[in-house]
Amino acid sequence: MNKDMVFSGYQFLLHVGLFTLLVNFSITITQAVPPILDVSSLNRTSFPPAFIFGTASSAYQYEGAANEGGRGPSIWDTFSHQHPDIQPFVTLFHWDLPQALEDEYGGFLSPRIINDFKDYAELCFKEFGDRVKHWITFNEPWSYSMGSEPYMSSHYQLLAHAAAVKVYKTNYQAFQKGLIGISLNCHWFIPFSNDTLDDRAAKRALDFMFGWYMQPLTRGKYPKTMHSLLGSRLPNFTEEQSRLLIGSFDFIGLNYYTTNYAAHIPHPVNSSGNTSYFQDTRVNFTRMDESNDPTLSLEEALMDTYRIDYFYRHLYYILSALKDGVKVHGYFAWSLLDNFEWSAGYTLRFGINFIDYKDNLKRHQKLSAHWFRNFLRKQ
Repeated sequence: MNKDMVFSGYQFLLHVGLFTLLVNFSITITQAVPPILDVSSLNRTSFPPAFIFGTASSAYQYEGAANEGGRGPSIWDTFSHQHPDIQPFVTLFHWDLPQALEDEYGGFLSPRIINDFKDYAELCFKEFGDRVKHWITFNEPWSYSMGSEPYMSSHYQLLAHAAAVKVYKTNYQAFQKGLIGISLNCHWFIPFSNDTLDDRAAKRALDFMFGWYMQPLTRGKYPKTMHSLLGSRLPNFTEEQSRLLIGSFDFIGLNYYTTNYAAHIPHPVNSSGNTSYFQDTRVNFTRMDESNDPTLSLEEALMDTYRIDYFYRHLYYILSALKDGVKVHGYFAWSLLDNFEWSAGYTLRFGINFIDYKDNLKRHQKLSAHWFRNFLRKQ
């Protein structure tokens, strides 16, 4: 990775999830790599004192029936009062668009969302800004859409972000002493071969995933590759909008899951694009997570050795980046608990703590939770 191009000059919070998409390939627990349990060579003290560690969660995926009548305090209510030094990093929008706004004007397909989001953000700043010192406007500003809709919805999400940041910096930041940013997600892309065209394909994929949002935030415009390929489907920013967008963050959150290969495809197979993987019945998608197998015993499901190896390797290279001068300021592991994973429901388990959905939601620490605890406790 070219850190000068991607990282230099920005403050990054890294939130990493365990998510790998495989084709016609599966890995079972019997194939797990040996876990790296020793924390003597890499632990919390290896990092700068101000480096932040944490685990990530989101309201919709965790709270469940929060509005049930007579709801009393949860264990997290009690825990938060017992440990008041926990710092909240609050995300204003984690995909839970009010249905009323979707019905009224199409949600993020309408410019009306910009003022509504700004007003909502300002209400949060007023009510919680005395306690919240880290605000994240959007988590992974992507959308499920087709045609030109992804470009319009992302366009208005960026403008809504800029509007909320302007309100915070103008009216609240000086006396609340907080920071505000946005969390973007990006895979890393490796050329499928040494061919120059595949190298360009990898760079193009980065532009369409990371540059789509990062370049407007730093340069006030979309990447040239997007303009050249999308033409009129990609909206433009006015000069005033560009000025609002440029530098509209105190930090950038980077959500990273996996690495993909990228290959050049000269022409789409049909008018809808290269969708052969939807039409080819021989293609079988699986996910690498040994604890998703319902036939495993609880003891086997808790032995998430791949997750430990994943965390260790990423922390090792984050430390290397820090030594090279890259401004990474924190690492949040996704996720604290197994949870409702959007369209995958409860079939995927990302947590370092196992939730037994068949036994009153009992919690069991996975091996990765023990490892992370030892990592953080090492003096």
